[in-house]
Amino acid sequence: MLYDWLLRTTPPDGTVLQNLESGQTTESQIVYIVAGQQFFAASNNNYATFVTKAYQRLLDRNPTQWELDSAVEDLTGYWVYECDPGCQQKSCCYRVEYRKTRSAFTWEILRSHEFHQVAAGYMCGLILRRVPTATEIEDEAYYIGSYGLKEGAVRLLKGEEYFSKSTQPW
Repeated sequence: MLYDWLLRTTPPDGTVLQNLESGQTTESQIVYIVAGQQFFAASNNNYATFVTKAYQRLLDRNPTQWELDSAVEDLTGYWVYECDPGCQQKSCCYRVEYRKTRSAFTWEILRSHEFHQVAAGYMCGLILRRVPTATEIEDEAYYIGSYGLKEGAVRLLKGEEYFSKSTQPW
């Protein structure tokens, strides 16, 4: 399901399933896919396209121009000057290249409250088969932020509403 959602394809092998079965988190497998070479190749090996696709899949929206520009700059890298603490002269300053990995970029999105809100909305819709209220989304988003996607889904599955819908589905 993760491959279908993120890449619109079937998995090339059973790696993600094996990782999940071995106890790795759903979030780590989302990062594995989005930061991976297959997702980047599907983005034409272009950072602007990669950032846009990541936002579309994970946040259900396009990035703003500022988000796109700053993410591309972070991913492609730039030079900064750093100086030793207490340095008073240029001789103790040096250039350092700053470059964010695709994994770090993806983790930032997954740790955001906005992603938790999007995930909460999808989970409520799928599990409870209805549109959640804004309060329910916020409540579930904070829960997901604290305990993760898996526990967020389990919380909904353990609820009275899901139980009553599963015993009398329609």
